[in-house]
Order: sequence, then C-alpha cells, then structure tokens
Amino acid sequence: MAQNRTKPRMRPDQTLLLAASAVALASWFVEPLRFVLIPLIYLNTHLHELGHAAAAFASGGLAQAIYVYGDGSGQTPVMGGNALLVASSGYVGTALLGGLFIALTGNEKGARHSLLAMGASLGLSMLFLVRGDGIGLASGLFWTAVAFASAKWMKGQALMFLARFLGVQLCLTSAEAFASLYAASRAGLHSDAAILAGLSGIPPLVWASGWLILSLAIVVASLRRAWRSAA
Repeated sequence: MAQNRTKPRMRPDQTLLLAASAVALASWFVEPLRFVLIPLIYLNTHLHELGHAAAAFASGGLAQAIYVYGDGSGQTPVMGGNALLVASSGYVGTALLGGLFIALTGNEKGARHSLLAMGASLGLSMLFLVRGDGIGLASGLFWTAVAFASAKWMKGQALMFLARFLGVQLCLTSAEAFASLYAASRAGLHSDAAILAGLSGIPPLVWASGWLILSLAIVVASLRRAWRSAA
C-alpha cells in the first residue's frame, strides 16, 4: 500500500529569515528603501574591503589602508600581490564569510563564535587598517560593538537568527555588484567587475553574474547545513 509523504513545512524562524533577507535584497535596487539598509551597507563595505586587504597580504602584496566613507563606499589601495585575486576577493570573500557564518549557526555556540570572530576581525582592522571619514570610522566601531554585545547578551533563537541574517546579507552583497557596475558605467568610475574585465578581458557583466551565482549557491548550501544541524 502506497504511503502518503508530505513535504516538511518550514519553521517560523526559517520563513522569517527568508522573508527578511528577500526584503533586504530588494532594497538594494529600490533607491528610496536603501536608507533602511545603511547600517548593513557599512558592515558589508568594511568586510568587503577587508577581503581585498586579506587577499593582498596573502598573495605577497601590501594593503596600505582601508577607507570607508559616509556614503557607504570604500577603497583599499594595495601595492603588489595578485591583481586578479585582490580584485575578486571583495565579493567572493564576503560570500565565503557569509556562508561560514550561516553554516556555523546550527546551534547557539556556533552563532556566538561567528559573531565573536566578526567582532575580532572588525576590531583588528579598525586598529591597523581602517581610515576614512568620521561616519566610516564610527560605523566600524558600531559594528564591532554590536558583534561583541550580541555574542555576550543574546541567546537562543534570537542569537542564531541574527548570525544567519548577517551571513545571508554578506553572501547577497554580490547582488550589489550589478548596481555598482551600472553606477560606474554612468559616472565613468571603476568597479571591481570593471577592474577584472580590464585585467582578464572577460566582460564585467560576466564577473558580476558569476559572483551572484556563487553567492546564491553558498547561501543555499550553508542554510541547508545550518537548518539540518538545528533540526
């Protein structure tokens, strides 16, 4: 006799995470809503630029400083290193970091360690590398404090939700590559995708699309891992 198999229903925390992430992602492309994301934009910029700096050091180069500005933009001048690795490490680095964040949040301990690691990374970068205007500096200190305070005071599902949400946002910053590419083409500015196109001959749109596909794959795989661990 055939057995009826029903698909497992999503838990409320899973539905809330996906809904909040979808709203945040849509806000990247709706200019009037971007003000809602300003704190997250600053966090993404700090970690994005830290990815460039880490790749420069890892490939034998030198990151002179990380500049984070009040409008949410950033810049990391480097000397030496592998130019392809450095230019691609902003979006790829945040996607991998976000995926690691999510994968570790199958339990409260993993979520806490994720936030502590983020706070430590931001704190060290603020001490040794970050420069820029007052808002850029204040935003780095703000997120360092938020990471440590959340790890210390938050517990249970709230802590795990925060870590997962931040992880998803870090992964999905690759979607912002398209907005940056569009703005750069209109203003004659450089973007990571345009820089890589100049180095490799591969069109900027291909780089931006590759980052987005990679990020989505990381989000799906890491969420499945985290939710399996929490089941």
